[in-house]
Amino acid sequence: MKNDTHPPPPLPSLGEHYSQLLGLVAPWTIRDVDLDVEKATRDIHVVEEGAITFPCPECGAASKGYDHAPTRRWRHLDTLQFTTEIVARLSRISCAEHGVKTIAVPWAEGSARWTLDKLRNNFLVVFGKNSNCKIKTFL
Repeated sequence: MKNDTHPPPPLPSLGEHYSQLLGLVAPWTIRDVDLDVEKATRDIHVVEEGAITFPCPECGAASKGYDHAPTRRWRHLDTLQFTTEIVARLSRISCAEHGVKTIAVPWAEGSARWTLDKLRNNFLVVFGKNSNCKIKTFL
């Protein structure tokens, strides 16, 4: 049997790695990942790139950008022993029907301060792993 020695595929960049873990798709991308060993924190900076319009969070109508909301933080699942947060400055859109609104993000609901993954994890800790039907109803 011939021993083929192919080099391993290249490892993804840290940004690509976290994009895959978070399930991000365009226009969302990771700009930076900060690690503070002393504080045991990891900040994942997410930006939207290349989008000209966004759906209105109320009606879904394609709406043009208006400005940006202040930077927000969402508590995510820990990365090993590091407290992990997603950090982003979200676009606000101007919808013809609903006025100026902050765009929706794929990792959280509305004005929540936790990601959906963190919320699901906390629910499982409280109610147990056999609570899948409750999770679907709850979320």
